[in-house]
Amino acid sequence: MTQMQDDILEGLTDSQTEAVTHLGGPMLVVAGAGSGKTRVVTRRIAYLISKGVWPSSILAMTFTNKAASVMRERILSLVGEVPRNLGTFHSCCARFLRKDIGRLNDSWTSDFSIYDENEQLSLMKHTLKGLPDGILAGFSPAELLHLISKAKNDRMDIRKYLNINYLHIDVDAVARVADAYAAALKQMNALDFDDLLLLVIRLLEEDPMTRELYHNRLRYILIDEYQDTNQAQYELMKLLVGPERNIHVTGDPDQCIYSWRGSHYRNIMNFTQDYPDARVVRLEQNYRSTQTILDVANELIRKNAQRIDKSLFSDKGYGDPILVVQTNNALEEATWIMRQAKKLIHNGFCLNDMAVFYRTNSQSRVLEKVFIEHHFPYRLVGGIPFYSRKEVKDILAFLRIKNNPNDTVAFRRMVSCLNCGVGEKSLDGLEQTALANGQPLFTLLCRPDLPKHLSGRKPKILKLAEWCRQLQAIPAENLVDLVQEVLRLSDLQGNYRREALLASRRGKVKRDEPSAEERLANIDAFLASVRQFADENPSASLADFLADASLMTDTQADDDQEDRITLMTLHSSKGQEFPYVFIVGVAEGMLPHANSATDEEGLEEERRLFYVGITRAKVGLTLLCPKSIYTWQGNMPCLPSRFLKELPLEHDGVTLCVARACSATPSYYSHRRY
Repeated sequence: MTQMQDDILEGLTDSQTEAVTHLGGPMLVVAGAGSGKTRVVTRRIAYLISKGVWPSSILAMTFTNKAASVMRERILSLVGEVPRNLGTFHSCCARFLRKDIGRLNDSWTSDFSIYDENEQLSLMKHTLKGLPDGILAGFSPAELLHLISKAKNDRMDIRKYLNINYLHIDVDAVARVADAYAAALKQMNALDFDDLLLLVIRLLEEDPMTRELYHNRLRYILIDEYQDTNQAQYELMKLLVGPERNIHVTGDPDQCIYSWRGSHYRNIMNFTQDYPDARVVRLEQNYRSTQTILDVANELIRKNAQRIDKSLFSDKGYGDPILVVQTNNALEEATWIMRQAKKLIHNGFCLNDMAVFYRTNSQSRVLEKVFIEHHFPYRLVGGIPFYSRKEVKDILAFLRIKNNPNDTVAFRRMVSCLNCGVGEKSLDGLEQTALANGQPLFTLLCRPDLPKHLSGRKPKILKLAEWCRQLQAIPAENLVDLVQEVLRLSDLQGNYRREALLASRRGKVKRDEPSAEERLANIDAFLASVRQFADENPSASLADFLADASLMTDTQADDDQEDRITLMTLHSSKGQEFPYVFIVGVAEGMLPHANSATDEEGLEEERRLFYVGITRAKVGLTLLCPKSIYTWQGNMPCLPSRFLKELPLEHDGVTLCVARACSATPSYYSHRRY
């Protein structure tokens, strides 16, 4: 064994080493919470490279850009190089399509745009304008997009999907909208996120020679967080796995909490049926939590029938007892947490060590109210991601139309940013003229003979056309120079300064709106991101940068270094860890949520969600249960969650109790009285 391989295997447990050193054939790694899953995946990739496997023959797919970035950094530090095909499902598929979309013999070209959720919504609204009134069939544009996406992810024709999953719905009307939306995407040479996967699936299904080419090129396939895959991702994986069957998936069915996104825990449950000879490795040693926390988590999740058996253990000892705190209402929950946090600070901890989890976003309202009133610092996770901020999306619109003249959604956003006086009605007329001439709207405006296509002289349109020609003329060889010149031409920075000044003079400054300084700072950060991308990818084109930016849908890391307690939903807590965790609203109707616990499958997912929240805690865990909740009907009594009855009262050092939050000296008594 080489020194490099010794370094790769250093510090691994026997189970981790077994997973890392497995070479040929299928393998399922059942990785419990906090068991070093990312460590195993990255070291396995590094180990393959150290054994002589070409990095270009490794495909590693995960779900978030953050996870992909961490994997990339760790592999680079171990072996000095990183597989090119390492990224999210969507980024990998986008890269495949940039190279091979022409093999589909369809109308898309390799410079296609990628539409995010907001751009899809804009396109859907525009599409509906061209359809008869009432075609919405009782659905909003966003709901129609959701239906279309669900059908795509389930790999079903929209009509079949609706007939199976929805009763009393006008299937023909919704299907007509879906067809019109798909046609509009194709006309603009654009793809939505679902299409990225579906077109690669089509490519591999319809062209055996291309599929064989991919099998020869990608000999080792690794999929992280396999429990979160949907039907389309599952079928993509099956098509990518070649005759050598070197497929390695990592995940934990106990942490499958995203069925509402289309994920199917059955994919990981059925892996050994798909590959009967698969090696199964269990990672059960937890490096995060005390044994007290793990005993509670283990006991809870054993109540689920649909799981792969495992039992987490730790060498961190039993630590602090777990508290179940009963309060009168949510207001007292927030007050109790604030007081407890101050005690922890007195004992040497900081607010950054603490987090509050809740089932739904609406539960943060009371927490924020109490914390604001008491000037108690907090951060609310779930804000607008960087690439979804208005000023950033404005810049991207200019760049996207520079890259892809067919992108009408980007063009309309660009025109609105220019404040050039050309409205929607004028754009609609210009679009009809462009269609009649068989060319994109932007291309029509750039034509020197544009005036002959206009009915009468229209100075505002002619001025816009001159601006478009200037944008078209900007050289595209240097990415950084290109972006800077486009930004200068757009005058976005000047517009933000003028808008802020005008609003201030009129006394119409909106409290919730970002200030001009914040917008300008975001523009500066955007330019820095372009430069970093160009430095890391010297030969990258504008299309490469736009593809990367379009796929940046994760909530960005919080750069705020101030000491604050963190507030987030249980769903958002996945992948996080904190020394002290408080889970509020552990009551019937809230956790499990009333809308999700209508059948055994839904109840098991709610239990998994609670399990995920519990296993985020490293040292201390508090579960808070209100006696009543405030609804639109008034103050309503509620019962403690059924999940509390499933936790052990005393087991190997576990001590559960109920504290009356309002008493000066909390009294403790068995939760069995529930």
